[in-house]
Amino acid sequence: MRDSFSNRYVFMGLAYSLLVTGLILLFSTQGEKLAKSFGLGALISIVLFKEIYLTLDRALSMEEARASRLTAIHYFIRYIFYFIVLLIGAKRPDMSLLAIFFGLMSMKIVIHISNMFAYFTRRRKEEKFGHRNIYPPGESGDLDS
Repeated sequence: MRDSFSNRYVFMGLAYSLLVTGLILLFSTQGEKLAKSFGLGALISIVLFKEIYLTLDRALSMEEARASRLTAIHYFIRYIFYFIVLLIGAKRPDMSLLAIFFGLMSMKIVIHISNMFAYFTRRRKEEKFGHRNIYPPGESGDLDS
Protein backbone atom coordinates (compact mmCIF):
# COMPACT_ATOMS: atom_id res chain seq x y z
CA MET A 1 0.00 0.00 0.00
CA ARG A 2 1.03 3.58 -0.48
CA ASP A 3 0.81 4.61 3.17
CA SER A 4 4.13 3.54 4.63
CA PHE A 5 3.49 5.68 7.73
CA SER A 6 0.54 3.64 9.03
CA ASN A 7 1.93 0.37 7.67
CA ARG A 8 5.06 0.86 9.78
CA TYR A 9 2.94 1.18 12.92
CA VAL A 10 0.79 -1.79 11.90
CA PHE A 11 3.92 -3.91 11.47
CA MET A 12 5.26 -2.80 14.85
CA GLY A 13 1.85 -3.52 16.39
CA LEU A 14 1.83 -7.03 14.94
CA ALA A 15 5.36 -7.68 16.18
CA TYR A 16 4.51 -6.39 19.67
CA SER A 17 1.31 -8.45 19.78
CA LEU A 18 3.07 -11.63 18.69
CA LEU A 19 5.82 -11.06 21.25
CA VAL A 20 3.39 -10.48 24.12
CA THR A 21 1.19 -13.41 23.04
CA GLY A 22 4.24 -15.68 22.94
CA LEU A 23 5.34 -14.53 26.39
CA ILE A 24 1.84 -15.14 27.73
CA LEU A 25 1.84 -18.66 26.30
CA LEU A 26 5.27 -19.40 27.77
CA PHE A 27 4.90 -17.98 31.26
CA SER A 28 1.20 -18.04 32.20
CA THR A 29 -0.76 -20.86 33.77
CA GLN A 30 -3.85 -19.72 31.83
CA GLY A 31 -1.82 -19.10 28.70
CA GLU A 32 -4.31 -20.15 26.06
CA LYS A 33 -7.18 -18.12 27.53
CA LEU A 34 -5.06 -15.00 28.02
CA ALA A 35 -3.27 -15.29 24.67
CA LYS A 36 -6.54 -15.69 22.77
CA SER A 37 -8.04 -12.70 24.59
CA PHE A 38 -4.99 -10.48 24.13
CA GLY A 39 -4.73 -11.50 20.47
CA LEU A 40 -8.37 -10.57 19.84
CA GLY A 41 -7.92 -7.18 21.48
CA ALA A 42 -4.66 -6.53 19.62
CA LEU A 43 -6.16 -7.52 16.26
CA ILE A 44 -9.12 -5.20 16.75
CA SER A 45 -6.75 -2.44 17.87
CA ILE A 46 -4.67 -2.80 14.71
CA VAL A 47 -7.72 -2.86 12.44
CA LEU A 48 -9.22 0.21 14.10
CA PHE A 49 -5.90 2.07 13.92
CA LYS A 50 -5.79 1.43 10.18
CA GLU A 51 -9.42 2.54 9.95
CA ILE A 52 -8.53 5.83 11.66
CA TYR A 53 -5.78 6.41 9.10
CA LEU A 54 -8.06 5.66 6.15
CA THR A 55 -10.86 7.85 7.56
CA LEU A 56 -8.54 10.81 8.06
CA ASP A 57 -7.02 10.29 4.63
CA ARG A 58 -10.50 10.46 3.07
CA ALA A 59 -11.54 13.41 5.24
CA LEU A 60 -8.58 15.51 4.10
CA SER A 61 -9.89 15.49 0.53
CA MET A 62 -13.41 16.63 1.52
CA GLU A 63 -14.89 19.97 2.40
CA GLU A 64 -14.99 20.77 6.10
CA ALA A 65 -18.65 19.96 6.84
CA ARG A 66 -18.56 16.55 5.13
CA ALA A 67 -15.20 15.72 6.70
CA SER A 68 -16.50 16.60 10.16
CA ARG A 69 -19.56 14.41 9.67
CA LEU A 70 -17.47 11.52 8.32
CA THR A 71 -15.00 11.58 11.20
CA ALA A 72 -17.80 11.83 13.81
CA ILE A 73 -19.63 8.84 12.33
CA HIS A 74 -16.46 6.75 12.18
CA TYR A 75 -15.59 7.81 15.74
CA PHE A 76 -18.88 6.36 17.02
CA ILE A 77 -18.47 3.23 14.88
CA ARG A 78 -15.05 2.61 16.46
CA TYR A 79 -16.48 2.91 19.95
CA ILE A 80 -19.28 0.52 19.05
CA PHE A 81 -16.59 -1.99 17.98
CA TYR A 82 -14.77 -1.47 21.29
CA PHE A 83 -18.01 -2.06 23.16
CA ILE A 84 -18.82 -5.23 21.20
CA VAL A 85 -15.35 -6.69 21.74
CA LEU A 86 -15.42 -5.93 25.47
CA LEU A 87 -18.95 -7.33 25.73
CA ILE A 88 -17.80 -10.55 24.07
CA GLY A 89 -14.95 -10.75 26.56
CA ALA A 90 -17.30 -10.21 29.48
CA LYS A 91 -19.85 -12.81 28.34
CA ARG A 92 -17.53 -15.64 27.29
CA PRO A 93 -15.99 -17.70 30.09
CA ASP A 94 -13.05 -18.76 27.91
CA MET A 95 -11.87 -15.16 27.45
CA SER A 96 -10.30 -12.66 29.83
CA LEU A 97 -11.76 -9.16 29.85
CA LEU A 98 -8.54 -7.69 31.25
CA ALA A 99 -6.41 -9.32 28.54
CA ILE A 100 -8.77 -8.01 25.85
CA PHE A 101 -8.48 -4.52 27.36
CA PHE A 102 -4.67 -4.67 27.26
CA GLY A 103 -4.85 -5.99 23.69
CA LEU A 104 -7.01 -3.02 22.74
CA MET A 105 -4.35 -0.74 24.23
CA SER A 106 -1.53 -2.42 22.28
CA MET A 107 -1.44 0.05 19.36
CA LYS A 108 -1.42 2.97 21.77
CA ILE A 109 1.50 1.40 23.62
CA VAL A 110 3.36 0.79 20.35
CA ILE A 111 2.87 4.38 19.21
CA HIS A 112 4.03 5.83 22.53
CA ILE A 113 7.10 3.59 22.68
CA SER A 114 7.97 4.40 19.06
CA ASN A 115 7.64 8.14 19.69
CA MET A 116 9.75 7.84 22.84
CA PHE A 117 12.56 6.15 20.90
CA ALA A 118 12.31 8.78 18.14
CA TYR A 119 12.53 11.55 20.74
CA PHE A 120 15.63 10.11 22.41
CA THR A 121 17.27 9.42 19.05
CA ARG A 122 16.65 13.02 18.01
CA ARG A 123 18.06 14.29 21.32
CA ARG A 124 21.20 12.20 20.86
CA LYS A 125 21.71 13.65 17.37
CA GLU A 126 21.24 17.17 18.73
CA GLU A 127 23.90 16.54 21.37
CA LYS A 128 26.28 15.00 18.85
CA PHE A 129 25.95 17.67 16.13
CA GLY A 130 25.14 20.70 18.28
CA HIS A 131 21.97 22.18 19.62
CA ARG A 132 19.05 22.06 17.19
CA ASN A 133 21.31 20.99 14.33
CA ILE A 134 20.24 17.40 13.84
CA TYR A 135 21.83 17.07 10.42
CA PRO A 136 25.45 16.00 9.91
CA PRO A 137 27.84 18.55 8.38
CA GLY A 138 27.15 19.05 4.68
CA GLU A 139 23.43 18.22 4.90
CA SER A 140 20.94 21.05 5.19
CA GLY A 141 17.79 19.02 5.77
CA ASP A 142 15.79 21.20 3.37
CA LEU A 143 13.01 19.32 1.63
CA ASP A 144 13.17 21.56 -1.44
CA SER A 145 16.85 21.04 -2.24
